[in-house]
Amino acid sequence: MRAYFTLFAAFFVIGLLSFGGGMAIIPFLEAEALSRSWLTAAEIPNMIAISQTVPGAIAVNMAAFVGFTLYRLPGVFWAVLGVSLPSFALMSAATHFISKVRGSRIIKGAFYGLRPAACGLIAASAIRMSFLQFFGGINISDVMTVRVGDLSVASIIIFAAALFCMLKLKINPVFVVLGAGVVGISLGLLGLI
Repeated sequence: MRAYFTLFAAFFVIGLLSFGGGMAIIPFLEAEALSRSWLTAAEIPNMIAISQTVPGAIAVNMAAFVGFTLYRLPGVFWAVLGVSLPSFALMSAATHFISKVRGSRIIKGAFYGLRPAACGLIAASAIRMSFLQFFGGINISDVMTVRVGDLSVASIIIFAAALFCMLKLKINPVFVVLGAGVVGISLGLLGLI
């Protein structure tokens, strides 16, 4: 039972401090999962990919992934409850007081500071994930020691194609993820990765 409480408490704190949407949870969850040895650095991108592929809020999906990895269905329950409860409580209270604080300079100032911070957190996670995927797990501080042979050309091509499909062709993200999965499976079956 103590393990469940630890899982719940960790996700409660993550849910309480993760402002800026689902992707903003990644740095908090990554740090927590790695420091507690819940996941390995190689499992983090898998968690994110799976969480984005299935329907639902990404924070809830990532909590479910970690919970299931650790303790199966009871882990899913406690991790999802932990990450969801702060949002539920805060949003319930916020909707009650929203009309009173809508024009407040303090609230506007807080959101002015929180938005770029959330973007920075998401960018940091994207950069760490890119290095893990493209360079086979090297630390970002070791970027100057990367050899051309360390690059995953297939990963870079899939990344560029996904970026192009999303930004230029405006293809639905579901189809981009499914297409990337098909390409990855094909490369695996051909023995190219």
